[in-house]
Amino acid sequence: MDIAARIQQVPFWRHRVPLPDGSVTPGSQNNLEQLAALRLPATLAGKSVLDIGCSDGFFSFECEKRGASRVVAIDNYSSVYIDSPHGFRVAHEILQSKVEFVRADFMAIDLHSLGTFDLVLFLGVMYHLRHPLYAIDKLAAVCRDQIVVETEILPRRTGWKWQLLGPALSVVLPESRMAFLEGDEVNRDPTNWWVPSIACVEGMLRSAGFCHVQTVQDTWTRGIFHGFSPKHGDDVARFRQKYPAAVVEEACRIVSGDQRLELSDLTVAQFGRLKQAAAELTAKQWHRHDRWTAPR
Repeated sequence: MDIAARIQQVPFWRHRVPLPDGSVTPGSQNNLEQLAALRLPATLAGKSVLDIGCSDGFFSFECEKRGASRVVAIDNYSSVYIDSPHGFRVAHEILQSKVEFVRADFMAIDLHSLGTFDLVLFLGVMYHLRHPLYAIDKLAAVCRDQIVVETEILPRRTGWKWQLLGPALSVVLPESRMAFLEGDEVNRDPTNWWVPSIACVEGMLRSAGFCHVQTVQDTWTRGIFHGFSPKHGDDVARFRQKYPAAVVEEACRIVSGDQRLELSDLTVAQFGRLKQAAAELTAKQWHRHDRWTAPR
């Protein structure tokens, strides 16, 4: 069977996947345009990649094309847009891909059983989850270096678009860091639960331990974010500046038992726990002592 016939076997394509004969699968999502906006590393030689919510696999196959030594693609196909891995399997076969496919809800499995990954892709998934911060914590625990997040976001309340559409949008998207969607208010999709603001996404990533967090694209209602391990950026230096040495040492002891850790060598998840431990130690000190003795 030729490639065109194989493509036609799939009743619905979500991704536009380039194939060896120059054809492209007829996906409903313009992922080719999105790829440039994601600003993925030009080369992934020797790197491992985890693609959460892989759909038809375009981004998994792209990472493989960029030289990734291992790519794991996960999806449970609960989306209202695509409910089968048929397209992924056809593209995988045509491309003679070595991408590893796992059909599962990543929230329900032990991600550590799959290993750890240099790059984690979390594209178009977060707002479909009932527990988004827990999801980011799970990914932080298996991410060695970088995460790329693409998500629906609350529109900025500035500019001509907001002046034109703001009154209508305010009914379902009240001003907040994250709007909760009880029904199918957005795109008649009952699997949409949250619409976070830019500040909310950045804050959740930092809370999980990601450093050098950046918003790399904001197209009013969609955002792309990068987060990195503690060896990137100045988050470690700012952490040391924020807390006294005694607090940092005690937080290190709580997290790992070692009071004198090299913080830039911590994993993403360890750094997240360290920051939380330091914040809790400081808050306990204030509540138990400082607030009663501070000048009024």
